[in-house]
Amino acid sequence: MLKDILKDRMFRFTILLLLVMLVAIAYLGNGGAGSPFLSIFKSSGGSEVSKATKGRRIYSKFPSFKLSNGKNYQALITTTYGDFTIDLFEDIAPKTVTSFVYLSKQKFYNGLTFHRVVKNILIQGGDPTGTGKGGPGYVFENEIPPNAPKFSGGIVGMANSGKDKNGSQFFILSSKVAREQISTLDGNYTVFGKVISGQEVVDRIASVQVNGEIPLERIVINKIEIIEK
Repeated sequence: MLKDILKDRMFRFTILLLLVMLVAIAYLGNGGAGSPFLSIFKSSGGSEVSKATKGRRIYSKFPSFKLSNGKNYQALITTTYGDFTIDLFEDIAPKTVTSFVYLSKQKFYNGLTFHRVVKNILIQGGDPTGTGKGGPGYVFENEIPPNAPKFSGGIVGMANSGKDKNGSQFFILSSKVAREQISTLDGNYTVFGKVISGQEVVDRIASVQVNGEIPLERIVINKIEIIEK
């Protein structure tokens, strides 16, 4: 009787230990809490669809939409924290701007959140799942020409899950960020715009209370309006 009880307890302990090991392996495989700084800019770049994406179109390929020649594109982003305007770099990153403008015109970003905030460094949004793993359904290559600006406060860049795996997620740098905190971004991420008004709104969002990198409140992108000049 005693031997049977001991055997049963040992069996349960072994199963529990195996479960703990599997959870630990999955956690570390996903980057863990001690992930390198660069990992905060990564998205899945895939077409994962969750409950959050229901009713939102997911695209199977890069849009055939074309930018108008000679036009300067800007994006007015309205959020629950206020508005800010981005000047889009269509000459430096034409494919990235094409995707961003197209998705904005399709109202893809409306109602999404800035799901990640790295305190006083950046805000990241554009994920239809709100998990950091979602995208529009297609991926496209980096655009990093020799004349691309270096990352600094107010710069807007594309999040990616590796080289040439851009989707819909983007990040905006706080004006309070120090150059040494972001120097490794140069050459690894596409710069496609810069905040030209409302930087104080970005900075306020970048200073909200967080749990790790997750804001404690929902910061919603109400809409993105594309302005052509």
